[in-house]
Amino acid sequence: MGLVEITSDNYNEEVVDFAGLVMLDFWAPWCGPCRMLTPIMEELASEVKEGIKIGKVDVDKHQDLAAKFDILSIPFVAVLKAGKIVNSSVGLASKQALLKMLDV
Repeated sequence: MGLVEITSDNYNEEVVDFAGLVMLDFWAPWCGPCRMLTPIMEELASEVKEGIKIGKVDVDKHQDLAAKFDILSIPFVAVLKAGKIVNSSVGLASKQALLKMLDV
């Protein structure tokens, strides 16, 4: 499926209305650990099974989405089902740790 850019405009369609799990990486271009996480997220997006979506939210461009989840530190990775967080992690995480987050 590939990495999906989640915006304020497509959030409901891509996340809330999606039938499976959505892993969102809340990030910003100026954040070093966020940039280190990007290739891991891209790799996950190319490998995950059907029914799982991997997306990125630029917190500078979409502050409303960051505020919606009270995100104070980035990178913040959240696994959502029907728009509700079922698992989350703050800071740089390994691919294995991210995969484990999807086992909900």
